[in-house]
Amino acid sequence: MNASEAYRSALDLYRGEFLAEDRYEEWSIAPREEWRNRYLAVLEYLGHCQSQLGLYKEAVRYCRQVIAVQPYREATYRDLMRYHYQSGESGAALKDYQSCLQSLREHLNVGPAPETVALREKIARHELPQEKVFDPLRVAVLPLANFSPDPNDEYFADGMTEEMIAQLSKIDGFRIIARTSIMQSAKGSRRSGAN
Repeated sequence: MNASEAYRSALDLYRGEFLAEDRYEEWSIAPREEWRNRYLAVLEYLGHCQSQLGLYKEAVRYCRQVIAVQPYREATYRDLMRYHYQSGESGAALKDYQSCLQSLREHLNVGPAPETVALREKIARHELPQEKVFDPLRVAVLPLANFSPDPNDEYFADGMTEEMIAQLSKIDGFRIIARTSIMQSAKGSRRSGAN
């Protein structure tokens, strides 16, 4: 079991506010707060796992879940800003900063921490290194080549390629790149290599 799966299993254990029916019982406040904080931490860890895989949109989704529960969690806003920036959405990252400011004022009557302001400045000036987005579930099947001495066996290589694409497309979560896109990329790289 990888880290993401373990964290998702942990999330499944949280069914909502602990002892919500005893909200105003003094003895229930501390355990309720502890379980909520653990739940939020697991969501943040999942966001970090997704970002390590280059799945920034998923990471953003987990941040949004944290903020829905605790809208003044400034560290999560910083993560959200980074994930949006890494996914190529620097405008969304700057909007996250504004949302953070508003939420901190509204809920805590405070301004942002210096590190949040510094992150905003780096994003605005494009000073953060931007990673390439990598989707490990997107697969390209390159056409198989016919190495037979008989050129009439080309249909066999084509049939094998088509069958491989058909079988891979049955796997849940896999996204297969269209064969026409691959062929156009291959032709383009051959042309540029010929120059």
